[in-house]
Amino acid sequence: MIGAFGFGMLADRYGRKLVLFFSLVLYDVASLVTSVSPNYAFFLVVRFFAGIAQMGIWGCLNSLVSEFMIPKYRNIAMTIPLFFASIGLMIMAGLAFLIRDWRYLQLAITAPVVVATFGVWFLPESLRWLISNNKTKEANLLIERLAKINGKDVPTDIYQQDDVIKTKHISTVSGDTFPLNRYNNNQEQNNKTLPDDVIFNETHLEGGVKGETGQAVLETDIKNSEKSNENFEGANKDVVKNTYLDLFKPPVLHVTIVIIILRFTVSVVYFGFALSTGRLSGDPYLNFFYSALVEIPAKILSPFLYNWFRRTYIVSFCTFMCFAVLTTMAFIPAETKNGADLGTLTVVLALMGKFFVSLTIVGLLLLTMELFPTPMRNMGNGLTLCVGRIGAILAPFMLYADNFVEDFSAILMAVLSLTTAVSILTLPDTRSTPQPQTTEDLRQIMNSSKRKKSEKKGQDNEAYDSNSDSI
Repeated sequence: MIGAFGFGMLADRYGRKLVLFFSLVLYDVASLVTSVSPNYAFFLVVRFFAGIAQMGIWGCLNSLVSEFMIPKYRNIAMTIPLFFASIGLMIMAGLAFLIRDWRYLQLAITAPVVVATFGVWFLPESLRWLISNNKTKEANLLIERLAKINGKDVPTDIYQQDDVIKTKHISTVSGDTFPLNRYNNNQEQNNKTLPDDVIFNETHLEGGVKGETGQAVLETDIKNSEKSNENFEGANKDVVKNTYLDLFKPPVLHVTIVIIILRFTVSVVYFGFALSTGRLSGDPYLNFFYSALVEIPAKILSPFLYNWFRRTYIVSFCTFMCFAVLTTMAFIPAETKNGADLGTLTVVLALMGKFFVSLTIVGLLLLTMELFPTPMRNMGNGLTLCVGRIGAILAPFMLYADNFVEDFSAILMAVLSLTTAVSILTLPDTRSTPQPQTTEDLRQIMNSSKRKKSEKKGQDNEAYDSNSDSI
């Protein structure tokens, strides 16, 4: 909880890569020292620091991955780490069965993290973070590197242009194409029009800019740079002033409240199912293994479902299904009137709930990374992670309360799930939108989601060629 709050702010100020590396080193040291703890008090202290580091790793990794991805690939890129996390849980169940000495088990699960620490230096810093913090030299070098990797040409005059135009060039060297009109949801129409109130960093449709069409896009950007620069300068002034208090100012306030509700619910429900495996009938090691295994199909389906449907619709459906499963579990007796044991049915329902909450986690991460503006993205993620850790802390006490109030945990998790299923529908669709660079970008995304797509039209796009095959 403390790590999510503290490292979130540090990552927004000093960079994702640096804070990620520091978090990994802290986790490595704390975890290795844990294995030689002389007493329980010492164990608690070093585990405290390991927990702080873990939240720093999780938050920075999500930001780095999401900020380098265009909308087309962001979904699957965010899912891959979660997929391997589920694989890790399955492996841990096997290790726990084979290695009964907890000290050796601690060393075994720390070894992969130590290896990963050395790999961080091969990762580049977030380009969005570099630009939002006026790291012009580093951003230019990274743009050249990205252009070379993607086989794109960097415009010769990019170093004389303002930062807004440089950021728009990022989409060109990254393999994107035309700016997406936020007021239109039709690909053909988006090719023909540009929104008349675009300020900064519009989304681009997948594909590659080719020939004269790409040049026309750049020329259009340059012509409109004066207005963009005025707004961007105002945004730059806000960068150094951003604090956690800015997360509670419109339009970010709406996002903060809904994501907090979602994060708290997901943490309570996820850990509620995970910690209850030992209380289910059957072997506890196998139940834990099955609990991790059921996450795999959820992670495999996620890239498809979250691309085919609105993120908010999928999250709402999954949390509603958690509500249905938990409500059913609350009213199922331990056995029938004829004495038939219903323990297997309870296990199946618990695994179904774990599947749906695992599917929800992907949507949670996507919405968090796609709605918080860049200068406060890690702070927003850190704050919601902090609230999520509170839910994780409360989960075992919630299960303990079942000893005094029958099915208390199932009923509480069901109520939270239903509340989340309704509140998440107030957020906009982010499948094809850029990550907001400023609060003004977020306001445009929030406002455009309230309008009918068919009624939104932009001004003529000089870059559009109806005969072009570049899309």
